[in-house]
Amino acid sequence: MFATSTFLSESKANDLKPQGIEAMEVVRALEKKFDPIDLDASKESWTTVLKRCHPDEFRKGGNRICVPMTSGGRFWA
Repeated sequence: MFATSTFLSESKANDLKPQGIEAMEVVRALEKKFDPIDLDASKESWTTVLKRCHPDEFRKGGNRICVPMTSGGRFWA
């Protein structure tokens, strides 16, 4: 399940969320990650999906960070 903060309206979030192969690519990549990922600095292809899903809100602030939700070494998708 992909989720977003209240930054986006529900309809906008639904329009942007990944589908099918895109979603699986992100899940497979995140299953192998345990540390925060700087989406704006990353060159990995799967991060472009997450960048699209959450437009840059802080144009003069820091980068967008993705923190995989893991517990006991397991990724919670």
